[in-house]
Amino acid sequence: MPRGDDTGPLARSGRRALRRWQQDVAAGQAAVALRVGIAATFTSDPLAEQIAARALALGLEPQVFAGPYNQLIPVCLNPNSYFPAELDAIALFWRIEDYCPTELAAYQAGDSAALIVATAKVRELASAVGSLHQHFGGTLLVSTPPYPTAPHADPRDLLNATTAGRFHRALLDTWVQAITATSGILLVDVDALQRDHGANACFDARHWYLYRQPWREAFLVQVGDAVARALFADRRSAKKCVVVDCDNTLWGGIIGEDGLRGIALGDDFPGSAFRDFQRWLQGLRQRGVFLALLSKNNEADVWEVFDKHDAMLLRRSDVSAWSISWDPKPLGLERIAAALNIGLDSFVFIDDNAFEIEGMRAAHPQVVCIQVPEDTARFIDVVNGVRWFDNLRVTSEDRQRTDMALQEVERRKLSSTLSYEDYLRSLELRVEPFAVTEAQLARVVQLINKTNQFNLTTIRRSTDEVRALIDSERWFVYATQVADRFGEYGLTGVAIVEREGTELRLDSLLVSCRVLGRKVESAFLAFIAQEGRATGAKHLFASYIPTAKNAPCAGFLPEHGFSADPDGRLVAPLDALAEPPAHILVHRA
Repeated sequence: MPRGDDTGPLARSGRRALRRWQQDVAAGQAAVALRVGIAATFTSDPLAEQIAARALALGLEPQVFAGPYNQLIPVCLNPNSYFPAELDAIALFWRIEDYCPTELAAYQAGDSAALIVATAKVRELASAVGSLHQHFGGTLLVSTPPYPTAPHADPRDLLNATTAGRFHRALLDTWVQAITATSGILLVDVDALQRDHGANACFDARHWYLYRQPWREAFLVQVGDAVARALFADRRSAKKCVVVDCDNTLWGGIIGEDGLRGIALGDDFPGSAFRDFQRWLQGLRQRGVFLALLSKNNEADVWEVFDKHDAMLLRRSDVSAWSISWDPKPLGLERIAAALNIGLDSFVFIDDNAFEIEGMRAAHPQVVCIQVPEDTARFIDVVNGVRWFDNLRVTSEDRQRTDMALQEVERRKLSSTLSYEDYLRSLELRVEPFAVTEAQLARVVQLINKTNQFNLTTIRRSTDEVRALIDSERWFVYATQVADRFGEYGLTGVAIVEREGTELRLDSLLVSCRVLGRKVESAFLAFIAQEGRATGAKHLFASYIPTAKNAPCAGFLPEHGFSADPDGRLVAPLDALAEPPAHILVHRA
């Protein structure tokens, strides 16, 4: 059976929820927080509905507008003519058989030059998308073109690999290269979704001929879900840690009873399924997700598997935190959260035992719990359905995060033996601020949109908005690298400053939670003051906008000499801010 045939109930429930939502919006009982425009080379109304329904299911409060039929380039060049103003996102979808039908037919008939013409048309479309990207401040998503469903492009044709298949691959490669050459445009891989679902199962010939809408409802649900997930990932933080049980989860059997050679782990089934699960975990770790162990077990037995079993893929160094004991697992998870300094809402817990899963849900409902099936062959199917780690951009700091957690363990060992002041001095902290360029843009945007605890104003900005500030003569965008004698923290701070005449205004100041408690934010502020004095400014104005999560920075401005001026604005003289804490070396990068 093709993938997605069971989505009928999901589609119907999504539509019902969407109808209720739309009624609430019309009645003024709900506020729209996400406005999305959709344009395609086919009739896009049904897809717009599915995107809205799936976005609503993720809590995004959407309103989605379907654009005109087969007018992608005009939409790119003048979106305001087709969509309401102040859109938060635009999504563009195209198919080869709609955009290059003549060239596809000619290539099938043996005209090799048709591919050259089609490639030029694809580059023209990519150029139009690039123009839209330059002028549109919101999120821009574009699809990859799926394999054509035209009558003369049958994938079962014995000559397909060198005819329609080759035509599709060439245009797909041209498109992906052209789009990825510009940072900030998000690709939705509709081609991969069609392969997963099945090309014949996707296509609805009756709908195509009647309405110029090519896809069955089950596939529309899949595409809508992918777009909604991308929009969600662009606006919300992914889960930060996967916590896994050991017995019958990382390996088959019980290490305390079966012994090192008795557990199932290796190249033969069922041990091979557990190895594939470990590969999946390694993939998450490489993207910056913490891996933690939560097992009712003897700790020495667990580490013996890691250290001595020749089929074990994971190593001790892959594990950022652990709680291996006979204590209740909710208590163990609290210890892991404390060790990693992240909230319980950042965890996904994976276990084979229904009792442990239900106990975790009851104790910590904010933790996502996944029970792996008894049928080991279904492990990967289940975990591949876990979407809580969706991430659109993986920065170098993300890849280094798990190693940084191990460095943090060493810092905490040191802190337990010294006073707070002696501990700070012993760290040998180095703060290296600099003006942001395109090279750091992805990480800077990530911090701006996902830092909550120390973030004075919590103003969120898109990639294009930050790029515009970098290019402006009136705005200054700074970031800072932080390191100590244990290692690198990475790019952990961002500041945005506006100059108005001889006044400076601190629009944003934020630092990652990984450096909180070390007074990095004070050193960063001192750098900003020094930069401001160099331009002739005398005072720095700032604001604190309280949220549910940024209480840790509530007293920061008063503690650094900011007080209300006659107009009620918080202001401090730059001379009073220019010296960093004594235990930190500030060096402009």
